[in-house]
Amino acid sequence: MKDKYQYERGDLGQVRTSLRHLFVIVGLFSFLVNLLKLTGPLYMLHVYDRVLPSGAVQTLVALSLMALLAYSVMGALDHTR
Repeated sequence: MKDKYQYERGDLGQVRTSLRHLFVIVGLFSFLVNLLKLTGPLYMLHVYDRVLPSGAVQTLVALSLMALLAYSVMGALDHTR
């Protein structure tokens, strides 16, 4: 006896292929969020590696502006999520 709630094997595959672009978008979104989570550790790594030994204020300002931009993008992505 065939169960009326059983789907054919091709139904799930059709739905998955029709939504493939959404899976790609979600994957890219997740990749960007996870990459931006590394902003703090990378910022501190560069400060201790480049700024403190040389005392370069311009490098500190540039790194700080890049970190601020990364945190802003991360905040916008978290707000979108």
